[in-house]
Amino acid sequence: DSVIKVSVIMPCLNVVNYIKPCMDSVICQALSDIEILVIDAGSVDGTLEILSEYEKKDSRVHVIRSEKQSYGYQMNLGIAHAMGEYIGIVETDDVIQPDMFAVLYDEAICENADYVKGISEGFFQKSEDIEWRFPITPCRDLGNKRVVVPKESPELSLSDSFLWNGIYRKEFMQTIVFNETAGAAFQDIGALFQIVSSANKGVYLNHLVYNYRQDNSSASSYNKKSFSYVAVEYQYIEQFVKRLSSGWEEVYFLKMAGHSIDRLRFMAASGEYWEESRT
Repeated sequence: DSVIKVSVIMPCLNVVNYIKPCMDSVICQALSDIEILVIDAGSVDGTLEILSEYEKKDSRVHVIRSEKQSYGYQMNLGIAHAMGEYIGIVETDDVIQPDMFAVLYDEAICENADYVKGISEGFFQKSEDIEWRFPITPCRDLGNKRVVVPKESPELSLSDSFLWNGIYRKEFMQTIVFNETAGAAFQDIGALFQIVSSANKGVYLNHLVYNYRQDNSSASSYNKKSFSYVAVEYQYIEQFVKRLSSGWEEVYFLKMAGHSIDRLRFMAASGEYWEESRT
């Protein structure tokens, strides 16, 4: 049997409109030595039926049922099941580039890195012909490539805001614990803080790997309870900040302020006051 190089973890819930292009982009990767772990939290919209078709056609696809509707729980479950050398994360309404895992894995092996990340593009799809895109660069002053010691670089946390644009050494990722609050409630914030503040070696590549969908109205960013989700997540992070140098505390407060402003921006864009933000 060939070695599984990357375990792709895909938390999933009711994404029937997006799951096919997402799955197609993962199964058609240039790097074929992967396993695809879809962690479904009880989809009822036809998503599971589509996934079972993929599972029948491709032995690398494994659908794992999550007993909790919690992104954090689903991620912890996926990491526990992962057999690969590295772990990738794909949101099930997004689409990845054909060479994503090949490029990231080669770089990870070459540099013996805890994680390697590429750049992404956010996109709004109005129709098959009309699309608006914008770049997401996870590291400032990137050039072609930047190698860093993340745990000594608190400022990284200010520009590195997403999990899904990289791969992570499995043994390293097994030290990260996602907050298991209900729903898709910004649990990536706490995980990302743990990752950047504890990694010994990170690599950032100026190479497009990921396409981040912005037009899914059921995404957590548009959830009216997102203010309280963010507050709970930052309470969770406090336990990790206490163990770190003062530079990390400063970044913690800056990021919390940034996320709060971001929620205000989404509320303004929705055109109404979110009563739920009071709680």
